[in-house]
Amino acid sequence: MNHGRPAPSLYIHRKRVCTGMYIPRARWDLFIVALTAIIVTCATIAFWPLINPLIVGISVAVVLMPLQRRLSEVVAPWISSAVITISVFVIGFLLIVTTLTILSQNAGYLAGMITTIIEWIRSMLSGEFTALIPINAFQEVFSSLITDIQIGIINALALVPMAIIKIIIFFLTVYFLLITGDRIWQDILGVVPVRSMGSFSLYSRTVSDTLYSILVVHISIAFITFFLALPFFWLLGYDHVLFFSILSALFAIVPVLGPVFLILFLGVYALAIGDWRALALLALIGYPVVAGMPDLFLRPILMGQRVEIPPVLIFMAFFGGMAVMGVMGFILGPLFVALLLAGYRIMVKEFSQTRNGGSG
Repeated sequence: MNHGRPAPSLYIHRKRVCTGMYIPRARWDLFIVALTAIIVTCATIAFWPLINPLIVGISVAVVLMPLQRRLSEVVAPWISSAVITISVFVIGFLLIVTTLTILSQNAGYLAGMITTIIEWIRSMLSGEFTALIPINAFQEVFSSLITDIQIGIINALALVPMAIIKIIIFFLTVYFLLITGDRIWQDILGVVPVRSMGSFSLYSRTVSDTLYSILVVHISIAFITFFLALPFFWLLGYDHVLFFSILSALFAIVPVLGPVFLILFLGVYALAIGDWRALALLALIGYPVVAGMPDLFLRPILMGQRVEIPPVLIFMAFFGGMAVMGVMGFILGPLFVALLLAGYRIMVKEFSQTRNGGSG
């Protein structure tokens, strides 16, 4: 005889009688899940104008998280997060202000180089070809482009309040995620099924490694290119050494075509003014050292340590992403392509295991 708890069936029956209805516990509370999804959707729509600083802030925080872990072993986490965030602000502010100042001061010099090239092309062509090729139209396009840039800078001043808000959101995002990032990540891992943990880990490594390659490798290549360009442009003898070195660094951020475009432009300018010495230096030193070595040698080595993406796909991801998503495509384009490749590997592995299991 069972003198203890009633039988399970009788116990369930009594629970139904007392409560009026017996509802077994579901794995997911669908109502709460749906309500949370609605709240997240509404919040995303409401704060969509701030999506860019949020995405960039999340990306920077992911890359800086290893540094945060090391510093938090020495000082309090909020102190290390504040130190890292303030350091990023100071370095970024100095770099942006210096770059914009030098570029604006040399805009007239760049326009003069373009005019020289156009006049050289005009003098090289005969009267018949000159009539067929709208040289004046090209010159007007370049002049209007420079004017549009100046007008754009003036118009951008009207957007300063919104820009300040976005900058504040960016740095607050970085600071917040540096403090709470590990805790949030553990919460996410806690709801991932055990069977899916391997594939989920591959996705997470892909995200962190891709963001590392975008924000660390490409910026490192830009700095390396800048310091390689300084002695070269001093040797070239065109003055404006700092201006050309900064242009080289900016073009180096864009893989493959960026540095080559600047070298070709300077080569055409050297032809236009008849500077054969400069043309030889550009061909023998400028392209191999300033453009070739950082882009074709150092970049694949640094990226290959973390991300296995073919160079062609990287090129497509950068330019395709920026064409579709604007500036944010610089980050999201390569990230989505890397996730697609990771998904491809996961699907191949899953289906191969299913096939082998079925055949066995």
